[in-house]
Amino acid sequence: MLKSLLVVQLALTGYLAGLICVIQWVHYPLSRHIDPAQWPEYQSAHMSRMFGLVGPAMVAELLLAVVLLGFEGPRGWAWANAACVAVVWGVTMLVHVPLHNQLVAGYDAQLIERLVDWNWPRTVAWLGKLAIAANWLHGAWRD
Repeated sequence: MLKSLLVVQLALTGYLAGLICVIQWVHYPLSRHIDPAQWPEYQSAHMSRMFGLVGPAMVAELLLAVVLLGFEGPRGWAWANAACVAVVWGVTMLVHVPLHNQLVAGYDAQLIERLVDWNWPRTVAWLGKLAIAANWLHGAWRD
């Protein structure tokens, strides 16, 4: 059962890590070039479309992290994984959601820069979580 869950974790984390890299290096930086007159429509569309891509996967990732804490074996991987999930959720809920909600009102270059800057902890956490998932699965497969 653990190996199956670790395969799911690796796939889910790979999806989210890939998505956050595209957002960090392509999507957010390009938002600087949106016509301010079109910004409110753009931001609303961004939020609704991104929620469909990210929301269910993040919830699944959170639930899986909790489930994995309950398995016997090397506890370090489970806690490191959960710590990465905590960073992602913390930054998302405490920083990104409020920033996106503020940006619905209109284009604000400073808020966009804060969005890009604060996305780095999430990017690093998901990439770290991807390394954890791969190493944890590799170790479980060898056992």
